[in-house]
Amino acid sequence: MQVVPSVCTFCGVGCGLGLRVEGGRVIGVEPQAGHPVSQGQLCAKGWASGFAVDPGDRLRKPLIKAHGRFREASWDEALTLVAGEMRAALETAGPAAVGVISCAHATNEDNYAAQKFARAVLGTANIDHCARICHSPSVAGLSRTLGSGAMTNSIADIDEAELILVIGADVTENHAMIGARM
Repeated sequence: MQVVPSVCTFCGVGCGLGLRVEGGRVIGVEPQAGHPVSQGQLCAKGWASGFAVDPGDRLRKPLIKAHGRFREASWDEALTLVAGEMRAALETAGPAAVGVISCAHATNEDNYAAQKFARAVLGTANIDHCARICHSPSVAGLSRTLGSGAMTNSIADIDEAELILVIGADVTENHAMIGARM
């Protein structure tokens, strides 16, 4: 077994975890000792994240819906179909007719590639991210009051605070490691 250092993507705090890999498959996770964010700990979501990497019932082949039923297809057939449908939508209605939705559970590099694909290949500005749904109220509030929609301090500053006032949030539920640190 080998342990591959990684970052938990569940809530976006950025806790350090090690993926336990054996025979090319993730068989578990462990906290990264000395990680600056999670300090060798993981919340329940982090501990469970390894099980989402390779569940037994995960789709392993593309499915195409024909006549109201799904059938297995080759990757070439599926990608050709998707590319053709995207091309047809672009030719018919232009770049405003297509879009890309990215995910907080993807890496920063994958999200960057998704927005580049949307803008450079598809020619559309229609790129969205699930964090906009989950975090748009907090981002809007932070932007209006403080000028930035991101954290205003580092996580390490929590240890130095004499008082932390939390209104309208459940930090221990949404960002368990930050909640535990508080």
